[in-house]
Amino acid sequence: MAILVNLVANIICSYVVRPSAERIEVLYATPFNSKPFVLRLYWLGTFILLIGYCSTLFLAKKRETKVFLSIEGVIPLINLQ
Repeated sequence: MAILVNLVANIICSYVVRPSAERIEVLYATPFNSKPFVLRLYWLGTFILLIGYCSTLFLAKKRETKVFLSIEGVIPLINLQ
């Protein structure tokens, strides 16, 4: 649920907050700036992956899959290794 709230908040803020990240890059050019197309492609890919992750969490049928994909399932595995 937190991922979905984050996703919606990012989408809303991208329309409300001015200047945008793209505009800030244009105003304050540095040698490390990326092209606006690359920045959009990165965020689009991130959102698509987040939607895929959320759908996997909601559509998983096995309890083990849901436990593994949730944070409670991942943290103990990290601690064991």
